[in-house]
Amino acid sequence: QPLSEQTCSLTGTSMTWEQYFLENALMTWAQHQALYNEAKANGYTLSEEAQTQLDTSAEQLATSAQQYGFDSVQAMLEADFGAGVTEETYQAYLELYLTSMDYYFTQMDAMAPSEEEVEAYYQENEESFTQQASSRTTRPPPSASAIS
Repeated sequence: QPLSEQTCSLTGTSMTWEQYFLENALMTWAQHQALYNEAKANGYTLSEEAQTQLDTSAEQLATSAQQYGFDSVQAMLEADFGAGVTEETYQAYLELYLTSMDYYFTQMDAMAPSEEEVEAYYQENEESFTQQASSRTTRPPPSASAIS
């Protein structure tokens, strides 16, 4: 039975699996596009690792196509993603994806507290941590005779 005729039980609606997958794909693309746009607006440049991945992707595609017995990169892309996907559109999406994810993780890392901030917070709130720990009931481990 085609996905367009199967009801998706995850949503609690009458949405089909086809609609579910398409909606999720669109939401994922929109998130990546928004992050990409923000990265570009802020002058963000890819990390060295992400740039290397982007720079070597055409070569990696050619190697994969050969390894998996495809006549060309285009034939592999069409088999993997469907008609209409070209190496150019794949590369454009890869740049969008790598930029958005690289930017996202850079922003997340920037928001993480430093060791000094964590230590200072702990020192300022040590009493609440020790109160919570002492209020927990702990059960002693079973004795060796109880196990055997």
